[in-house]
Amino acid sequence: MKKCLFVFLAFYAGYVVAEPTVIADGSTIYEIGNSTGNDKNFFVKVSGGTTSCNVIAFPLASAGLAGNDEGVLNRAYSAALTAFTTGSKVVITNYDDNSCNGASKIKLTK
Repeated sequence: MKKCLFVFLAFYAGYVVAEPTVIADGSTIYEIGNSTGNDKNFFVKVSGGTTSCNVIAFPLASAGLAGNDEGVLNRAYSAALTAFTTGSKVVITNYDDNSCNGASKIKLTK
């Protein structure tokens, strides 16, 4: 029984998903660009809210569960453009670490 439990826990440990880190909360996007130096990403500049980032990059490598999901990156870019256009507040999340260079999720708030 102990051996079976050990195998289960070892197997399960490989599927633990990283905890997301909110890197901007209640911030406003005041600038948006399609790339940071011809990389496969886009960036936003934010102000206000709770953040230690001035510039936040959304790289293709961080988009989606396995990364490199262009659909996820395109939807994030669309949401960022909407927030920029409407002046909505945003919550931006990084699933890899707490850096400003690996954002993968953006949520608009009122």
